[in-house]
Amino acid sequence: MSTRAGRVLGFLRKVIDYGKGLAHLVQQRAGTPVPSTIAGQFGTMNVALILARILRGLRLAAALEARLDAHPLREAVEPALARAPSETAPRAIRATEPRARRVAPQLPDMPTPEEIAEAVRHRPVGAVIADICRDLGINQSHPLWDEMMSVVTEFGGNFAALVKDVLDRLFWWARDPSALEQLGWAGSQATACGTGPP
Repeated sequence: MSTRAGRVLGFLRKVIDYGKGLAHLVQQRAGTPVPSTIAGQFGTMNVALILARILRGLRLAAALEARLDAHPLREAVEPALARAPSETAPRAIRATEPRARRVAPQLPDMPTPEEIAEAVRHRPVGAVIADICRDLGINQSHPLWDEMMSVVTEFGGNFAALVKDVLDRLFWWARDPSALEQLGWAGSQATACGTGPP
């Protein structure tokens, strides 16, 4: 196996282990409020939505792992050639949009095994890994963040778009004022706003 393939597979297996552990943790908390740290990772307090995203990420990761096992990455690919396939990514995403509209809005579109295989086959490795990490709620405070940034950037993913999504999720409560009450912040925020110089 090439060094490049081994590096990506090593990272992917760490991500899979993390995702499985996270799914177990979230399942154990069913029926209790989601901690604000997890809500910030996923941009929601909806446990069903969080678990659905984790499951989708794990399915993508398993498919990518199988692809890399069967067809290892080549060594010493020119950067321009490595990034060229990313032009096909928007078409792959747009192809699933009509199906996504038929799914209940509170849950993400859960792709079929065929759709997952198609997405993994025709998209750059870095773009798929970015989607996996997005689905698993990996953000800048996670120990895998720096390694993820390197892998996503080197293998054709859009790291800037991933960072934007992470920031949007961190401030999810700003889009949903009722979330402040769910998190128990409303009273403290109101008190903070009411204090100041006489």
